Amino acid sequence: AVVREETNAGGIVSLRHFRSTDWGITHSSAEIFTASDDRYPVCAYSNETGTDSIYIAVERGISLTEHEIRLIATSETPLTNYTIRYITDAAPGTMYERPSITIQQRHFSLPQRILVTCTKNNRAVYHYSNDGGAVWTIDANLGSPLQQVDYTFCSSDSLAAGDKDFIAAFVDLNGDSITVRHGDLGNMGTMQ
Repeated sequence: AVVREETNAGGIVSLRHFRSTDWGITHSSAEIFTASDDRYPVCAYSNETGTDSIYIAVERGISLTEHEIRLIATSETPLTNYTIRYITDAAPGTMYERPSITIQQRHFSLPQRILVTCTKNNRAVYHYSNDGGAVWTIDANLGSPLQQVDYTFCSSDSLAAGDKDFIAAFVDLNGDSITVRHGDLGNMGTMQ
């Protein structure tokens, strides 16, 4: 698990990566200090070998009017070492918020396929990589460009279900409607 640590006054401290190997009876942890305003950390496990086992998607506050999505890669064993992969880069006035991440579990020798969903100025979008996060396609519409949404969610199937390995969903701004899409990276299928 990964959590954001703050002071009692709401000041940024760091992210903290926890790991338990005995179902939560004990755990180890490490502070991931990025010196940035990283919010809503969500993580996914990659079966790649090496130091990129855990990918953490965060909403990074650049300014009051600009938030971006970053990917922090770190070891499965909690360590202070990490690398940052930049997914989005936009002008002030662009608010990427509340990311969700999934990594399709495939044989470790195959490139990892990553899906990150989020809101962009209250619209549902997704970003994806077919090569473990080295190159990203950003801002694919998850919903209608006119539909305002509250938050998104995504998941993937490791069974190679043909052309429908990923699922993404979003909740509209009123909270009374959920839209689901089931497809593949770059073609998330029709809205259901």
